[in-house]
Amino acid sequence: MNATFVETWDELDAAERGAVMACIREDEVVSLVARCPGCGEMTTIDLEDQFKLTGFPTLPTLDAPVRHSCGWSGKLTNGVWK
Repeated sequence: MNATFVETWDELDAAERGAVMACIREDEVVSLVARCPGCGEMTTIDLEDQFKLTGFPTLPTLDAPVRHSCGWSGKLTNGVWK
């Protein structure tokens, strides 16, 4: 499933599973808010403590798997949730 990047909360609210919004502070992406690819619920991915993001914004990749409370687990690699 492709990760669709959106820029506003309204776009994220209207988006489907797998959508992602970057939260930027001082020109650095500090977290991602994503619609879980499994259930569609919003979840926050903290980049400051848990994950390293590369390839943003063209082909974003997280260095570790994301696990959600619904049981979904996967990785974001080159802009695709796997």
